[in-house]
Amino acid sequence: MTILVTGANKNLGFCVSKKLAKLGYDLVLVYDKDDKAKEECVNELSKYNVNILWYKLDIKNENQVKEMYKELENKGIKLNSLVNNAAIYQDNDIKDKSGEEFEKVLTTNVVGTFLVTKYAIPLLDHSSSIVNVSSTNALDTNYPEAIDYDASKSGIISLTKDFAKCLSPKVRVNTVCPGWIDGPSTKDMNEDFKNEELSKIYLQRFATEEEVANVIIFLLSDKASYVNNTIIRVDGGM
Repeated sequence: MTILVTGANKNLGFCVSKKLAKLGYDLVLVYDKDDKAKEECVNELSKYNVNILWYKLDIKNENQVKEMYKELENKGIKLNSLVNNAAIYQDNDIKDKSGEEFEKVLTTNVVGTFLVTKYAIPLLDHSSSIVNVSSTNALDTNYPEAIDYDASKSGIISLTKDFAKCLSPKVRVNTVCPGWIDGPSTKDMNEDFKNEELSKIYLQRFATEEEVANVIIFLLSDKASYVNNTIIRVDGGM
């Protein structure tokens, strides 16, 4: 059984990949930048007795995405599931945010998710599962500095609903919406802002990558066989 994960070389994407490897899944792991982080992942995942293919590509580049799937098809690889995790953000004041910056975030996060999903369809087995990673920013935790990111994550929820409808009953499609995840994005956070954000969370802490990954793994599994077209918040309660 093979699962494809985008943004797989660091943070949440790597956490999901590692959990899947532990469970014995073969993996197709996609990343765009940071070869050093990828090599660290390769070393870490080498302890598991699974087959892993790595692809370095820009998910918003349609030709690169098509070429990857063509190679997988030529290798006779079928996909059981897909995790659309890759995304970028660029927080800055709205007055300073250019149209080019806005477009890059939307194109990577929304068009990239669309392309990776669209071209996966012929390779997906019956009863496959697709999990898209959105954000509570798409729901009700908006930040003007992240207006492009917020819009892109809303777009991913819309993609989920449309793909769930058009791929039924063969494929389940769901979205996970994490809140703050303890990691690189919170490491250098302003202390006053951090305390303000923590005060909004019922559990009074940020999520670990593993806690969010656990929900993704559940949605990929047969235990979620009747969960479809659903948005699941993973935010500690707000």
